[in-house]
Amino acid sequence: MAYVQYRGGPAGFLTTVDALMLGSADFRGNRQYITTGNVRANDRISLFLMDYAHRQRLKIFGHLRIIDAADDPVLAKKLTVTDYPARAERLRPHRGHSRVLAQ
Repeated sequence: MAYVQYRGGPAGFLTTVDALMLGSADFRGNRQYITTGNVRANDRISLFLMDYAHRQRLKIFGHLRIIDAADDPVLAKKLTVTDYPARAERLRPHRGHSRVLAQ
């Protein structure tokens, strides 16, 4: 069964980790940890990135790992958005491929 959960953040919240990997930080939220539980059961994900102004969307298929930010301070620093007041709790590196979807 598919499950969709909104995740977003300030400009730059999704960034490149290396040539084949994107990443984002997970900040304290509702403490339901739904994404964490789902990924432990099945690491396959789809990210939908919306550009409403140009009526385009990008869908990224991949695999997700969740890492405690304290376990990888170098990656935590890379995925932290400058001047964003929230502290990253978990890190989410995404490895996969993408395609542009027509409207």
